[in-house]
Amino acid sequence: MFTTITLLFFATVPQYAPGDTVWETQLWGEMMSSPSVGPNGNIYIATQEWGGVIYRIDGPTGDVLAWNYTPGAVEHAPAIADNGLVYVNTLRQSVYKGLDAGGNPIYVAGRATTCAFDAATLEQIWETEIPGSKRGTWASDNSPIIGHNNRIYTGFVLMPGDATDTSAPVVSMDALTGEIKSTTATSGWIACPGVIDEDGHVYYGAEDAINISVNHEDVGAAPVYQGNFLCFDGADPASGIGTDPMNLLWSFHADGDFGSPVGYCDGIVYSTCRDGHLYGFEKDTGAVFVDFDMGTPSWTGTTIGRMPSGNPVLYTATHNAEFITAGFTDYKKSILAIEVDAATGNSSLLWEYESKSLHNGFSFGNPLLDDQGNLYFNDGGGFIYSLRADTGAENWFLSTSLQASGVAGPTMTEDGLLILTRSDGIIMAIESNGNHVADDLPWPKYKRNMRATGNLNDPIRELFYLERPELIAGAATTLTVHGMQSIRGYIAYSLTGPGYATVAALGYCFNNLDAARLLTSVTRNPVTARGTYIATVPAGAAGLDIYMQAFEPNQESMVMHCVIQ
Repeated sequence: MFTTITLLFFATVPQYAPGDTVWETQLWGEMMSSPSVGPNGNIYIATQEWGGVIYRIDGPTGDVLAWNYTPGAVEHAPAIADNGLVYVNTLRQSVYKGLDAGGNPIYVAGRATTCAFDAATLEQIWETEIPGSKRGTWASDNSPIIGHNNRIYTGFVLMPGDATDTSAPVVSMDALTGEIKSTTATSGWIACPGVIDEDGHVYYGAEDAINISVNHEDVGAAPVYQGNFLCFDGADPASGIGTDPMNLLWSFHADGDFGSPVGYCDGIVYSTCRDGHLYGFEKDTGAVFVDFDMGTPSWTGTTIGRMPSGNPVLYTATHNAEFITAGFTDYKKSILAIEVDAATGNSSLLWEYESKSLHNGFSFGNPLLDDQGNLYFNDGGGFIYSLRADTGAENWFLSTSLQASGVAGPTMTEDGLLILTRSDGIIMAIESNGNHVADDLPWPKYKRNMRATGNLNDPIRELFYLERPELIAGAATTLTVHGMQSIRGYIAYSLTGPGYATVAALGYCFNNLDAARLLTSVTRNPVTARGTYIATVPAGAAGLDIYMQAFEPNQESMVMHCVIQ
């Protein structure tokens, strides 16, 4: 199922230079998705071929810690919630289920689902198919986005070969059970990961399916379809309650479809389009604030940094690998840095860097910005680039395999390892020029943060988290607190789910940890440094489902779902 390839052995800790490969791990199946990183440094990735497999991988070593089959193929990044679950969307490709008595492989039809896995064990918790959908018709060709209102959101598409119904839904689900709470029909196919802004509005780009023939192949190679950009009222502030159903607030129609991951900054939501433009829309009205003509189609996501003046800088790329499109004669394969005047929306090209790949364009994911002002990206020809974000000057580039394309954007661990995937099933770690993902920029990577939640209300990096404890009624429990530095934080238990800024009135909270007591309280309990703490679980609490959460000022850890034994 997997093989870890150790490249170098040293008696002491090896010293790597930027651009050096630190580890490679061979996984089972083609990888099209970006990796995600949990607050404990574990990497989550899922594969596509023959259904799919989801993995939890140790960040420093590349060792596989856990894995499980998925209900179908996975093309987009896992989304890691703070409720102890990891979410993926799946496609209808066949799923390998083992061997029969004669040693022959068993395959079953994959399902187009949204599903949830336990973040620690990767045990599947639930899966949801869209009611009334026809097998062979619907697919979930994007990554879930995570709300703060016990909701997750996703969009669905029609599979090629069925254009009898040209609408597809945007769906909200209960994050803990998968129950569908809202289904809103759209006039197109949702094939890009969306985002949630500070007011809880949910944004998606779509392909307008009205003009699509029965088979994509019938209309020529890589045609450009018209597209729509959509805004819904997801009602997702940190203290919000989900709105059922979701309502379409505004839409924008373009001459090309929107398939890129969406980005957001200062009240403007950004997306590239296959009409050759990069658009920025005012969040409340949908008015076009930015319209930059790239000259070449793009489905690459938009990463957002800042100039010293405070103006946003948009980093994206052109000429994605599979889209050689009629009507465009200049097939630029370039990384672009575009400055936007924050007052007027006027945009200008700062610099352009051309791909070294002869035939394949850049990935569909986002570039990544680190804390030292470096930009990282990969292309469909197997090249990886490190550039200065301010000038586009080349730090280094690396060719991993000309036969193994990289169509997903990179991520980075807390110790500065750049994590990338290849279509041949290799996940790899490369020494970067920085320490970690930039956490002082609006949108520094794919789906903005390490956990790939796509939610502006989530921190980019989780610095403070708890190790999962074993909770036994009537017994003392050791709590292990991790953090990047000595900090003051809080630990709490809740019987009703994540409490965020406050803990539910009926929740169990750790109080006076040094006195080893677990009491019913709404007071969060101070932790002055990382380390271990002891608390006693009430004897009558066996069988209770509880949610453990750590807090620090302006940061929240991932919440873990636990059951008292």
